[in-house]
Amino acid sequence: MGPGPGSSTNPVPLIIGTTRDEMALFAGFDPTAAELDDERLARRLAKLGVDPADAIDAYRVSGVVDPPAIWSRAQTDTRVWMPAQRIAGPP
Repeated sequence: MGPGPGSSTNPVPLIIGTTRDEMALFAGFDPTAAELDDERLARRLAKLGVDPADAIDAYRVSGVVDPPAIWSRAQTDTRVWMPAQRIAGPP
């Protein structure tokens, strides 16, 4: 039996990518995010499954310093960029 619908036996190049601020579009749906402090940010990051202290330090070293911006970037990274990396596979 041959390949099913939507599959191919011929390799096809895949272009995959994300934007740096992908989740910023959804900030308006979470008005409390604009008022985040480090403590509330840490609680939210923990719910994403990342180590809050390490994540906050890493984002601040990269130049993202205020808690709302860190939250937006962390959501982009965990919900969009990291899944894209898994789909893309090893280089």
